[in-house]
Amino acid sequence: MCPQSTSSSPAGSASSKQSYESDIRRSYLPATRQSVTHKFAIGGHEGYLTIGLREDGTPGEVFIKMSKEGSTLSGLLQAFCRAFSLALQYGLPIEAAIERFIDMRFEPMGHTTNPDIPEVKSIIDYTARYLRHHFTDAAEKALAPSGGADSDENGSGGKQGSGSESN
Repeated sequence: MCPQSTSSSPAGSASSKQSYESDIRRSYLPATRQSVTHKFAIGGHEGYLTIGLREDGTPGEVFIKMSKEGSTLSGLLQAFCRAFSLALQYGLPIEAAIERFIDMRFEPMGHTTNPDIPEVKSIIDYTARYLRHHFTDAAEKALAPSGGADSDENGSGGKQGSGSESN
């Protein structure tokens, strides 16, 4: 059926891979970059959320470090962070990524130490809500009279740089 699938040689699969890679490009972060690290607790479970920033101040990678080292939860969170970071680096808009993870429900859940996000359904829910609160301006654009190009030029720089939330 598909002519590309008939080739079983390594050279054939390499050319398919090259064709695929030419269509989609990964945007790597610089070796030295700005980041925001935020300490949080959910239902007594402490952790740190670190967001690596691109040169324009937008998130390009996410790390979650939980206090309980080596747990299954820590491993799954590391896998989530890798996938989320790759999605951002391959161009998925942060709003689209956040939308898929808000309201995910699993333990630990409950009250948080963050007054902006008082209660969550999971660590992933917390991460998505934190990113939405600090790195999107959709709510501001909806309230702005014009929502014009001036707000686009500034991006999310005003929100992401506030160090008062970082611990």
